[in-house]
Amino acid sequence: MHLSDIHIGLQTHGNINPATGKNTRLEDILKSLDFAFKYAKDESVDLVLIAGDIFHRENPQPTEEIEFSKRVLKLVQQSPARVVMVLGNHDYPSAGGKASAVEIFPALDIDRVTIARKPELIKLDTKNGPVQIVCMPWAGRSVLLAKDEYKSLSSQEIQIEIEKRLISIIRDLSAKVDNVDPSIFVGHLAARDAKLSGTERDTLTTTDPIVPVSELSNTAFNYVALGHIHKYQNLNKDNAPPIVYSGSIERIDFTEEKEKKGFVFGQIVESASGWDCEYKFVETPARKFITIELEQSDLE
Repeated sequence: MHLSDIHIGLQTHGNINPATGKNTRLEDILKSLDFAFKYAKDESVDLVLIAGDIFHRENPQPTEEIEFSKRVLKLVQQSPARVVMVLGNHDYPSAGGKASAVEIFPALDIDRVTIARKPELIKLDTKNGPVQIVCMPWAGRSVLLAKDEYKSLSSQEIQIEIEKRLISIIRDLSAKVDNVDPSIFVGHLAARDAKLSGTERDTLTTTDPIVPVSELSNTAFNYVALGHIHKYQNLNKDNAPPIVYSGSIERIDFTEEKEKKGFVFGQIVESASGWDCEYKFVETPARKFITIELEQSDLE
């Protein structure tokens, strides 16, 4: 299972539910997350990949952390699934050296939950065999800005340097992948030519690093699981490999009113030519957003 951009803590268009004391938007998100995790358990999924932006802000409320944590714990306790999460731009603390809220899991040493804060290749054993996962969390500007040789560069020059470094890292990690076992790339990034959700048109900046799709269309990978763009889409119609944004599991605001929300469910199977990925998009019970237009005469 591949999902991303959960954004727990989002409160846009929400209010307090007097019966529970929780914000109604938190309840919307948890409802969709429950649907996804129940699906994973019912289908006896081997691997759940969360491609970043678990929380909406760097300092989530304790209630939000608890609600997410207990769901992940329930998933790994009641199913064979292993969970791998990469950090998104919303998950990183603004101050260097601080831990992200997501890192509570390794701190508690929870079995079968892996958090990737840095680019790395990890190998996991699942109930149906081993899998290789290339993890690429969000690449922010802070690492480069902290180095003296980059402080004199313009924003555009810094963006180019970050993009070069991202491409180099992807190539280096892909070279370490063997073709014996299936492999997946999971990353929180902006890929060139991705169709933006309504939300990203307002939030993505011209200085965000962009990764060419050609760098992800690598035969070392059998599936590329992306987060950051809230619109479900496959950027490689040849499916060699599928390069997929699963999109957010819940609508963020009215700019996403007409978009389907959900996650990706798939399997990697061995064929005569190697490993092939089959997948489908599954919709979550996301809250409907409906725009009502009134003529002025209707108000008189």
